[in-house]
Amino acid sequence: MRAVSLSHPEVIELLNSSFVPVYTTNDDYSEKGSAPPKEKRLLAEVHRQGYEKKLSVGTVHGYVIAPTGELLDSLHTVDVAKPEKLLAMLRGTVAKLRTVAGKRLVQPVSTVVPPVEPGGVVLQLVTRWLDKRGTEYKLIVDAGGNWSAFPAEERFTLAAAQVRTLLPPAGAKAGARFEVPIATARRLVERFYPPTENWDLTTDTVEAAELNGELETATGRGLHVRLTGKVRIWHPFYHVPDENRVEATVVGYADFDAKRMLMRLTLVTNDGTYAGQPFGAVLRSW
Repeated sequence: MRAVSLSHPEVIELLNSSFVPVYTTNDDYSEKGSAPPKEKRLLAEVHRQGYEKKLSVGTVHGYVIAPTGELLDSLHTVDVAKPEKLLAMLRGTVAKLRTVAGKRLVQPVSTVVPPVEPGGVVLQLVTRWLDKRGTEYKLIVDAGGNWSAFPAEERFTLAAAQVRTLLPPAGAKAGARFEVPIATARRLVERFYPPTENWDLTTDTVEAAELNGELETATGRGLHVRLTGKVRIWHPFYHVPDENRVEATVVGYADFDAKRMLMRLTLVTNDGTYAGQPFGAVLRSW
């Protein structure tokens, strides 16, 4: 939705001028989710009204709710992802309620940059399916709603103590090699898989996470470290066990300034496979 309808200028303008947009995460509203009980009951009431009014109901839906709490309309996410269908529902609601356009209630801010401790780093990971044709990898471009249509993006942090493990031993000279601790390597590569239905790390098993460093240059201005390694992860496509696995090699670098503070970190793979299908990933400091 973010890559299609929620990037459409008319949808953005209509939502900001005539609605109060709210999004929820199914994990939070499940039986054991972190959402307050009152909010869970309100969402259950929306579903109840939907069934009563014979509207489309489900956990992957867009709902239009009146200020009174009455459910007015709904669309399955497959249709919400089509700008023309979402606009038709929104415009119909505006006409029905005779809503007068106004200024947005809340100014847009980033909601996806996690807090990080001093010396730590925020990391941005982008992954996507690739289509191998001969010796070239070509991006799959398909807005039809399949898993290959768009990349996946996530941000997470690397603690200061783990950042320091990317440094070579004190006094090391160019050419010196060292092994990055497995805990750091795992933290960096455990999300190296293409878009799937499952984003729960607790369902995964990292079977291999190897990362080695080589000090390529050491000057009074800083250090340049080359990173190479490999990863193998058992990652179920859904939240139930299957035999799908990630196999990939990774390469990248870490730059430190004269005070041995991390300036840049990048890791990439373009030869990864998941369930036998190729994917690419780019991890970089934010």
